[in-house]
Amino acid sequence: MQDRYYIKLYCYLRCNKAV
Repeated sequence: MQDRYYIKLYCYLRCNKAV
């Protein structure tokens, strides 16, 4: 149901950490 939400949050954290 909230797959998109989790994915968005995960990607956001990953991108933030990657940068």
